[in-house]
Amino acid sequence: MHKESWCPDCLTGKHSFDSAFSCFEYEGAGKELIHKLKYEGRTELSKLLAKLMYYRIRDEGLNVSAVIPVPIHAKKLQKRGFNQALLIAEELSAMLGVPLADCLIRDKDTKEQYGLDRHRRAFNVIDAFSCDLLYNVSNYKVLLLVDDVYTTGSTADECARVLRGQGVQSIHVITAATGSNT
Repeated sequence: MHKESWCPDCLTGKHSFDSAFSCFEYEGAGKELIHKLKYEGRTELSKLLAKLMYYRIRDEGLNVSAVIPVPIHAKKLQKRGFNQALLIAEELSAMLGVPLADCLIRDKDTKEQYGLDRHRRAFNVIDAFSCDLLYNVSNYKVLLLVDDVYTTGSTADECARVLRGQGVQSIHVITAATGSNT
């Protein structure tokens, strides 16, 4: 992996994951693309986002054993009808030729992270996730955690903390976009 391509937050902060990568800034056309997927139900856009992530992973030389999507709460899933991270992860899993392990569960119906500062984001997701014990994730050497946007890393951190609690040794994060981490 090329250390110069790591996000500034990963270089300076302490996280439960090993590294995080994004494909573009959360602004302009990229932001519009994610909004169309999440809020307009344009699920076919998950293929494009997965392809961008695939190229980023390939360019970084990252070899992973399994792909894990960041979950959404059941209430949000019922309202939206899909989990955008799962759709992207399914595509990415196929492109990489590795298993999809949809093993994380979002137990708490947390507030939207949008508009919260770094500390409130971290507090918002404490104990929000658990791991489905039907999956033995410790059997995978290198996990790839997939989400749509990385802002402060709070969600990725909490997911990675849960996965580490299951014995996972190496966790990398890939998102379509990175946003402001105020």
